[in-house]
Amino acid sequence: MKNKMFFPVLFTTIFLLAGGELFAQNVSLDQAVQSSAQAIETRLPKGAKTAILTFTSGSQAFSDYIIDELATALSASRNIQVIDRQHTDTIRKEFNIQFSGDVSDDEVKRIGHQLGAQYVVTGSLVDIGNAYRFRVAAINIETAVHEGSSSLNINISDPQVVFLLTGQRPAQIENTVTYKIGDSGPGGGIIFFAEGSVFMECSMDIGSYNWNDAIRAARNHRGGGFSDWRLPTRGELDLIYRNLFQKRIGGLTGAYWTSAESGKDKAYGRFMGNDEVGARLKTRSLAVRAIRTFNTSTL
Repeated sequence: MKNKMFFPVLFTTIFLLAGGELFAQNVSLDQAVQSSAQAIETRLPKGAKTAILTFTSGSQAFSDYIIDELATALSASRNIQVIDRQHTDTIRKEFNIQFSGDVSDDEVKRIGHQLGAQYVVTGSLVDIGNAYRFRVAAINIETAVHEGSSSLNINISDPQVVFLLTGQRPAQIENTVTYKIGDSGPGGGIIFFAEGSVFMECSMDIGSYNWNDAIRAARNHRGGGFSDWRLPTRGELDLIYRNLFQKRIGGLTGAYWTSAESGKDKAYGRFMGNDEVGARLKTRSLAVRAIRTFNTSTL
């Protein structure tokens, strides 16, 4: 497994092997894209030839945006070979497949072979009433098995989503509470991410644990009376490192667990002193910082 940090950009943020860590929590659209790309990159073999094929949604503009963003995020990892968009578009037209259309397993296999791809990525956005479910999967074209998948909830009023689906900009919210990096959050933590109306805060150290106990300790944290605390993903701990540790905010020291596993017996941790990121045995004892995401509508 790789020992270097995946996606040194802003939104790698957010989250974890996306399939399980954030499933019940609302995230922003950019966070969903980066988290889904990380889930795919983690599950696929290094160097896998991958085509971003379709994304089903209620808007062509939305589907086109997601296909481009997923391709950009996966290409940035340098561990996945993303087939050129122009080549993919040509084959898609040949098979009369729309960006926002559904594809059958047989079509995935035929198109994948035509593209010279080992994996084909498809996805969808589904309105589930109080949120949008954002799903992405990388499909092995030989076995039709979903070997890299992600399913996340996006806030139904996310400004990006509203604009891409409707072409209309949401009315600005007046007199809302706002935070900046380093502020004290509503849960008593420290704000390490602030983008529009979306914020993330991390607790102070809540102890040192093996990885399994660290997961539980983070989930059981009740700062501010909130029950949505969890262990940070690799991307989120990268944000904590850059936005807090490097600015000498929050008293961070030593090595901290992330929620990302590296096989059966190891998980990723990060040492703040020299910015070392690597897989460590789950039985080791590392420090824990719980984190939570919130927005102005949930304060």
